[in-house]
Amino acid sequence: MIAKKNEVKLRLRVNLVVCKVNLGRRVDIKKMGRWLTKSKKSTSRKLIAKLGGGRRLWLFDTGSGVLSGFKNMDEVKEAVERLAEYLRIKKDKIKVAVANIQASGGIGCGIDLYLLAQRIIEAGGTVQYILGVGGFPNMFYHLKNAKGTAIISARGNISVVGIKSFSDIPKIRKELEQLLNSNKDCLQPL
Repeated sequence: MIAKKNEVKLRLRVNLVVCKVNLGRRVDIKKMGRWLTKSKKSTSRKLIAKLGGGRRLWLFDTGSGVLSGFKNMDEVKEAVERLAEYLRIKKDKIKVAVANIQASGGIGCGIDLYLLAQRIIEAGGTVQYILGVGGFPNMFYHLKNAKGTAIISARGNISVVGIKSFSDIPKIRKELEQLLNSNKDCLQPL
């Protein structure tokens, strides 16, 4: 939103957390498939299971896999605790690492992406300008202060992917606000 002082304020909210998981031991995928009754696909080597609420578990017989569709780490920890309880292993033996955090927000006004992309390139930044779905343009901006890529739409919506830590979100928000506040002539009414 544009504040009273004409300063751009961006509120990023976490939409998705994807984590790598390692159970520390091999698992019987067929047995896991029976336990997770909503399993989508099970072979002798891998399992794709729906955990409810859009959450999924991809697990290989090696014990490594991916947890996806979570909104925060508390939900991930709860899923890991259930897995540990079912497999009768100590939950501290299970290694979990954030693979990707996706956050999004909006600024409440439009953005001239072509002009903004020119300014970023002139300042030594990296952007990709693409035509989005339905003719709505988007720009990919590679962040400088944190790992991640901001997908900025001409309508003022911003989605950041590739975030590796929750502590990076305030840094990303600040970087994007500074970028937009230093290029206010790129902002336009919707």
